[in-house]
Amino acid sequence: MAPRPLALPLLLCALLATACGNTPSEPPAATADDPEGVREHPASPVPAGTGSEAAGDVNGDGFTDLVFIVSQDADDSTGQADHMIVVYGSGQGLDPATRTRLDAAPAVAVARPGGDGAPGGTADLDGDGFADIPFVRQRDIMTGETVHAVYWGGPSGPGADPVTLVLPEEEGLSAGWPPAAAGDFDGDGAADLALVRNAYLGARDDALTVLYGPFDRDGAAARTASRPFPSWIGSLVAGPPGPDGSPLLVHHSSDGEQHQNTLFLTGPGDPAGWAQVDPVGGSLSAFGDMDGDGTADLVVGDDGNRNNEPGYRTEVPEVHHRLNLYPGPLTADLGEPVAVDLPGEEIAFTWGTRHLALCDTGGDGVREAAVGRRGHGVDTVRWADGALEVVDAPPLVRRGPEDGPLGGGSAQERTAVLSGCADHDADGSDELLLSYSRGNAGASPDRWWVTDGTEDLLGFDSAGFGD
Repeated sequence: MAPRPLALPLLLCALLATACGNTPSEPPAATADDPEGVREHPASPVPAGTGSEAAGDVNGDGFTDLVFIVSQDADDSTGQADHMIVVYGSGQGLDPATRTRLDAAPAVAVARPGGDGAPGGTADLDGDGFADIPFVRQRDIMTGETVHAVYWGGPSGPGADPVTLVLPEEEGLSAGWPPAAAGDFDGDGAADLALVRNAYLGARDDALTVLYGPFDRDGAAARTASRPFPSWIGSLVAGPPGPDGSPLLVHHSSDGEQHQNTLFLTGPGDPAGWAQVDPVGGSLSAFGDMDGDGTADLVVGDDGNRNNEPGYRTEVPEVHHRLNLYPGPLTADLGEPVAVDLPGEEIAFTWGTRHLALCDTGGDGVREAAVGRRGHGVDTVRWADGALEVVDAPPLVRRGPEDGPLGGGSAQERTAVLSGCADHDADGSDELLLSYSRGNAGASPDRWWVTDGTEDLLGFDSAGFGD
């Protein structure tokens, strides 16, 4: 069994939803000759909304917002995230002038998006029409003690003071890593949170606990229920609501190789009654409709991470440099996946080399897999004639500056990483986001590119947001 991680992994999260609403101030355009200095973005008031159904709409104006975490301490070389940033969407897309900067230290992480309209890292937990931001914070770096909390959304964005979530008292269990995953696990229309409770007494297993919504403003769920889980958990990814509930993928913890995976088929009743099935291993994952049949598929892949033990350069053939798709509707009989070989043979001992997002850049309801590879750019995998294929086209590449406060390093080191996709301007098609950081393992995104999958729509520097 792998050792339990004590330090929080560094996560970057672009949160997905759908939306519609008002006009922003003019953002600085991204150009081929991006300045070497940090672009400044004078702040404007956050547009006040009245509430919407979009899961990623924190200020309730009908537009999807972007939430991510950074370390903005110039002297911090640890890569630990200490701030949370919200950049608000609008009729012209993301507007870096309308933003909220929250001091969320010490080390903090938000949940991974689930894809295909799934609540992902945000959800309207209290049902007031404003998306809320659940997160996990490491209270003590040395002991790994963590606390689960939420920033409540509102007409002017999230409040400055987070509320600690109320967890059930169970002997031998404590709040643990990873961040909670948001979904509707019992299919009642209210947002829920699935999280991990770590066992500190050797006589019992860890637990997968669900906090069922709606939540009250003191952080208490309507009800809670748990089921034991016999392996340490690395991360949780929730899919979009289905007929009975949101599927939940559990990445088991590992010591550097690709994660084993367990898929829970959720539904009415307690987690103890959920059906489960084990898809192929892999540390990349997302839910989305890639085959165009109107139901969410499960995509699992190899992110290129390896440990340094003998034989580390390969994984089992069904995992090694593969992307596997299980067509929906997802059942306990998953069958054999549709697979494709991913380009590139790079491996890494930490952080992996690939990122995955399922994006509808064409606005036709069918998603392509954007696969970002460190130092290489973003390739596209699509469904074609009953199979997956890697699109034969140059990768999407953007790079940070050679010199200046954000500059330095080789062209490969300055290549932006894939950070997600969402429809921030409510035109029916997703924008693809890339980000570049001069910091540790991409912990502090400094420069952003928002593209249509080919051309730039805008760019901004989160390094210039300031206090």
